[in-house]
Amino acid sequence: MLSRWFALWGAFFLVLLVGEGVQAQAPDPKARIILGKAEFPINEYYTISFSLSGAPLERYSAFPDLEGFKKSGKSSTTTTRIVNGQSSSELTITQRYAAYDEGEFVVKPFTMTVNGLTVRSVGATLTVKPQPATASAPGTSATPVPAPAQEAPGIGLLDQLFGKPKPQEYVEPKDNAFLALVPDKTTIFTGEGVHVGLYFYLTPADQGLLAFHNFAGQLPDILRQLRQPTAWEESFNEQEIYPETVVAGGKTYLRYRLYEAEFYPLNAQPLVFPEVALQMIKYRIAKKPEAGLDNRLAGYKTYRTTARTIPVRVLPPHPLRDQVPVGNYQLREAIDRTAFRTGQPFTYSFIVEGRAT
Repeated sequence: MLSRWFALWGAFFLVLLVGEGVQAQAPDPKARIILGKAEFPINEYYTISFSLSGAPLERYSAFPDLEGFKKSGKSSTTTTRIVNGQSSSELTITQRYAAYDEGEFVVKPFTMTVNGLTVRSVGATLTVKPQPATASAPGTSATPVPAPAQEAPGIGLLDQLFGKPKPQEYVEPKDNAFLALVPDKTTIFTGEGVHVGLYFYLTPADQGLLAFHNFAGQLPDILRQLRQPTAWEESFNEQEIYPETVVAGGKTYLRYRLYEAEFYPLNAQPLVFPEVALQMIKYRIAKKPEAGLDNRLAGYKTYRTTARTIPVRVLPPHPLRDQVPVGNYQLREAIDRTAFRTGQPFTYSFIVEGRAT
């Protein structure tokens, strides 16, 4: 009987030891694609996200390019869940897209690779609606943004006890920000390319005073004004709006690249770039900051570029016009593709061959 008792206890301890050696297996990594809402006004972003759980993010492929939209920065969020004492995290990376115009657009099916996992989306049909009606646009000075008045219950009794709080006084600090249209050449020949960039400059000290306001809604009108009817325009692909440090006039600035393109004039008419405007949020600062309050008042300020004209010169006459060889020649042409998208470059080549007489 005693030997049987020890045998049972031995088996029990064996089960305990085996149980301690077993470790819970980590869940397999999972990834999925999340599309934003299909209907939205033009002043809001469309979003495409992917989420990853079960593993840290190592690498992922590029988000798709959408016709009619411009990529406008990414963001990331991490969500941690605890279930039955077990902790799990999910990382979400979101790409924002700004629509150039209103209308209906199609997001074609696409795939992405996240940590070696292939995830697919069936695409969607998007409807970009007009911007909702708002109050009249503010002028060039920083105008306070009104906030709805809210009165807390019992505020009258508090006022009687402590007196009404005095309204804060705000001052508008001077900023050193400016908007500039910068070409890389001051004069060009017909057919010669000129690079043009639209940049917003601000000093590091101005970062807390300024913020972008409805950039997606302002961009289509800015692009319309920069179009050149007498030039071929080759706009650059994806542009992330992020600051880069530059030095101008001996002063350090943060420069935001808002738009850039290469223009090739088709004739000798000058390229005329009018003054364009960008509205930003600018904060006023409380004259006497108080603890527990934001101590800032949001307003608007409009920045404008300087109008620019780039003269276009006619190509000089051929120096060997009277010595051009005459004979039987043949033109051979080639193109690298037959289907195109707006703004997508292609390669055209030609060869002239033959025998002079």
